[in-house]
Amino acid sequence: MPLKKSLLVCLIVSIILFLPGMLYFLNGGYIHQVVNIIDGSGSANEEAEPEERVAINFSGLIYGPDKVELVTEKIEYWHLLAEKRAEEERIRAEEEAARAAEERAAARIAAISQKEQEMIYYINQARANAGLSSLSYCSQLTSAARAKSRDMIDNNYFAHNSPRYGGLGDLLGTFGISYRNAGENLAMNSNGSVSAAHRSLMNSSGHRANILGSNFTRVGVGIQVKSDGSHYYTQLFTGH
Repeated sequence: MPLKKSLLVCLIVSIILFLPGMLYFLNGGYIHQVVNIIDGSGSANEEAEPEERVAINFSGLIYGPDKVELVTEKIEYWHLLAEKRAEEERIRAEEEAARAAEERAAARIAAISQKEQEMIYYINQARANAGLSSLSYCSQLTSAARAKSRDMIDNNYFAHNSPRYGGLGDLLGTFGISYRNAGENLAMNSNGSVSAAHRSLMNSSGHRANILGSNFTRVGVGIQVKSDGSHYYTQLFTGH
């Protein structure tokens, strides 16, 4: 009996030891090894569209030598996809920054005060009455005109020649404004009446000549208010 039991044990052990080899040959000489890629949702062997994937979890990955190249290609693909998305985000951020800059520029133009708009209206109305074309609003000229009006307040003077900017040509050069013909009108009053300032300019032959100048095509108006309520008006005209 002990001998028979020993033989039985040896037979069982032999079967256990040789079973993998038998299965190997019965299965065509190889054992299939599977690459199991698990996506973020936990589903196996399902490949979603790349745009819908965020990350790959390789914790459940089982691969043999014949699958290494496939896995490497997938990893490289996802790296390229991540780089592409990063580049798209960079471009989108740049486009948004550009749009924001355009909106700020538009806001600066729209920020022209009601009184500045009123004065430009009076200028073009006078030109229309004289049979002349309207002048185009220029934000650069308005910036320079505002600076001139502010300079007169800060330095307590009222004149075409500025202690800070010099003459008209120097002022326009400071603000990078190109021109062939240029003119400057200055006005000041204590009540802030734009219509009164316009009338006083139209009643002056030199200032009227600038307002009705046929060589001018653009205009900018800058109005600044002194602490005592006095309004300083600067009109700048240019033509090419």
